[in-house]
Amino acid sequence: MNRVVFFSGGKGSFVVACHLKETYPNDNLILYFTDSLIEDQDLYRFLFEASDKLELPLLYHSANTTPIQLMAKQKILFNSRFGNCSKYLKMKVAQDYFKKDKEPVLHQWHNGQYLKNDLFKKAEDTILYFGIDFTEMRRVEPIKQNWSPYKVEFPLVDDVFDYDFYFQKYDIKRPRLYNLGFSHNNCSGKCFKAGVKHFKLLKDKLPKMFEELMCQERHLQIFVSSYHHIKKLDLDDEDKALLYKELDDCYMDYFDGKVNKPKLYIPPNVMYGSLENPSVKKYSFMKRKGQPYTLRDLKRDNNFTQMSLFNNDEIYDIGGCSNCLEK
Repeated sequence: MNRVVFFSGGKGSFVVACHLKETYPNDNLILYFTDSLIEDQDLYRFLFEASDKLELPLLYHSANTTPIQLMAKQKILFNSRFGNCSKYLKMKVAQDYFKKDKEPVLHQWHNGQYLKNDLFKKAEDTILYFGIDFTEMRRVEPIKQNWSPYKVEFPLVDDVFDYDFYFQKYDIKRPRLYNLGFSHNNCSGKCFKAGVKHFKLLKDKLPKMFEELMCQERHLQIFVSSYHHIKKLDLDDEDKALLYKELDDCYMDYFDGKVNKPKLYIPPNVMYGSLENPSVKKYSFMKRKGQPYTLRDLKRDNNFTQMSLFNNDEIYDIGGCSNCLEK
């Protein structure tokens, strides 16, 4: 039997891998990781160390796109209420490979010598495993439906395991984000779908990372708003294409990580914060009630004085993306 563990770099999927290794020592067991390219460096240490000490093959995949690049491409700013990161950077990558036999841009093996056969993509001979526990029961049925006709199992939902036992047994350190108080080890704690409390923790524990993400969010906000402003202009497609190119030239190198600061782009027929000319629309990013909380809001509002704008779940949520392919 082939058994594939969706190995996210989290403690749950690690415990599942340990359990399967000990329960089915003669089966073809594979660790499968999809990379968002903004992971914490200690996550990679943990992935490869677990593969080494468990003596299991690790299959690494990536669309070679970061969540920041994906937002720029889709002209959408993800937030706690909406995000496509896991859908396109994890789920689509995995399903294209398993269901359509389509390799992603980045495809490589670690400890490939432990692979017992290469027939693990055949649904009739393979079981997929996810490291979610009983606190995430709501995700069980959607995952099963998404992965039909594969058989899918959730050992941490069906039984209780001592996580510390497995970390000690295989002499592996927990990923550092757990020690800092984060509830998961995905995306360096920079998940745009996380709640306010999660980002307060990021601000307190990893301030440089928080500042970097805050700047990226702000520039994405300007980029996306500028794009939709151009889209509404009364111009032909050729003129709009020229404006889109000007906008991309200002920001895409920044979103691709090639420069530290983008050029400022001011859309046509717009004046920032100026009401001198009544015929010119004021270009503003002022928050309206019901809009998602931004990191700039959090930096200015350490005591959550704007709590009335948000529901309690969003304010006190310390988790990350609740719709991720794996955790």
